[in-house]
Parts: sequence; structure tokens; C-alpha cells
Amino acid sequence: ARHWHAQVAMELDAMRRSHSWIGVVGLSMGGALAVKAASETSEIAALVLLAPYIAMPEMVRRLADTSPWWGWLLPYFSSFGSRSIRDQVAAERALGHGILTPAMLRALRDVVDTAWDALPGVSAPTLVVQSREDNRIAAESAESGFNRIGSREKKFIWTNGAGHVITVDFGFQRVFDLTRDWLEAHRGGATRRTERARPGSR
Repeated sequence: ARHWHAQVAMELDAMRRSHSWIGVVGLSMGGALAVKAASETSEIAALVLLAPYIAMPEMVRRLADTSPWWGWLLPYFSSFGSRSIRDQVAAERALGHGILTPAMLRALRDVVDTAWDALPGVSAPTLVVQSREDNRIAAESAESGFNRIGSREKKFIWTNGAGHVITVDFGFQRVFDLTRDWLEAHRGGATRRTERARPGSR
């Protein structure tokens, strides 16, 4: 988990050096990583969390906790993600192999726990988009996580018909539109300020 967090921090640092405005979008575990990053800096001007994996089902958590004892018997196992993309055409194009290792499962648990604790520290304007049919995250968990977000400006939007991977599943275009609109709405002021400060700008 620490390597994933370190990679996010490195990429954000690179963005700071070349961009005057930063918006972050995270899907699933990427959303959990984005939460932690956003809780540690005020430089993220807008945050979009797409089906953020910030709450682990109890059964999955038990598997992660006990994996040091059974992992040697089952070094690779299915993530049981066949329902994560309900659109069969999109599912056939997916690059994910649906395979986990015990160590990966433990790392995912650690990322989830870190994100849950970090939610109150998020101050960036935050949009959360979640499918009602998400096979990974229960509706009550998604709502509880949203309520913990510390930002004064936050919005929760349900989408329908998709599984967990809402960026490629049924209704993905609406997800894209919502993401774009949120980022553009919070980029406008920063863009205008940058243009006014640029030498020779009108």
C-alpha cells in the first residue's frame, strides 16, 4: 500500500511543477488513493471519486486479515469481478485479469482503511458518483463514506444500470459528462486568474 501512496504523491509533485491547476479523478481503489492525497494538500482544486473503494465488505476484510494463514495454499485467486462490468461488450474489452494475490488483498485493505480515516481531512470540492447496482460497494457504505468527507462543497450522484466499473459500463457517458462538468466548473476561476496574471494577457 505504501508504494501505491508514494506513486500518487510522486505524480502529484510532477503535476505541481508543470500545472497551475490540479484536479484529481479516482476510480475504485484509485478513489481511495485520491482521498488520502487530497487530505494531505490544499493544492487539489477539485476531486471526483467514481465508485470509490473506501469501505471493504466484512467478508472480504476477514479474508484479508486471515490471508497470512491461508495465502500459501492459494497464492492466486479470482477477484470474482464478473459483475463489475455488466455490459458484456465492454467486459470483453477489459484489460483486467480478475486475479488477486493475498498480499494484494492485504494492501487493498490498508488503502481502504487509510482512506476512511482520511475522509474528514478532504477540503477540495468533491463529487462522488456511484452506481445503485455496484457489486463491490453497498449503498449504505457509499453514503456513509460521502457523509464523512470534510469538504464544505460536496455532491453525491447516483447512476443506474452499471456494476462497479462505471467508467466503461452502461451509462458511462453520463459519468464522463458529470466528471467533466465538475472539473470545468471548478477550473474556471483558477484559469481566469492565471490568464490575468500572464504577461501580455488581456
